[in-house]
Amino acid sequence: MKRALLVMLGLALGGCSGGDKGGAQEPLAAIEGFDAAPEAGSWPRSRLNTAVLAEPGASREAALDRLKSEDPDIRIAAVYALSITLKPEDGAVLAPFLGSAIPGERVLAAAGMLAVGDGRAVPVLIEALGVDDRIPFGSPRLRTWEQARFSLLSFTGQDFELREATTAQEAAATAPEWESWWATAERSFKIVRAPGRFNP
Repeated sequence: MKRALLVMLGLALGGCSGGDKGGAQEPLAAIEGFDAAPEAGSWPRSRLNTAVLAEPGASREAALDRLKSEDPDIRIAAVYALSITLKPEDGAVLAPFLGSAIPGERVLAAAGMLAVGDGRAVPVLIEALGVDDRIPFGSPRLRTWEQARFSLLSFTGQDFELREATTAQEAAATAPEWESWWATAERSFKIVRAPGRFNP
């Protein structure tokens, strides 16, 4: 079950594109060598995904070690790697990123936290439904609202017509219903995994 969840989140957040150029990668090297610039192409994402899927435990440790990096590329790679290798007890480690000024950091942290049932992520994901910024994962690169949409639909058991949204504006239009639901669901929230898989 944990492996299936890891693969599902890895596909949603990053995709495994571009091959691995020489076999398995060391997780720390993949995090430290991550380049979020569009001109870097898909190789940094592919390398990081390969490392995380091959060695989730080592990736989690490397991510925990690099979360406070001053380099924004290393930091977002660490948040991403931790978000898909997160243990329930790690929620507190990602929680500070829920207030990050960088939309990608916020939504990746929230996606990982919600995947392990941490409801603190839900308001952040609802707010992100209207954010059209790109995050450096996915192929093509996901927009913040797309990752928020995927996470809310995958782990809450709710919809509010969000599944039909094709733009940030359409996704944001569902936010009031999500907020209303959360106002009553927050105290008793339990994760509900959506059956099957859909695209972010």
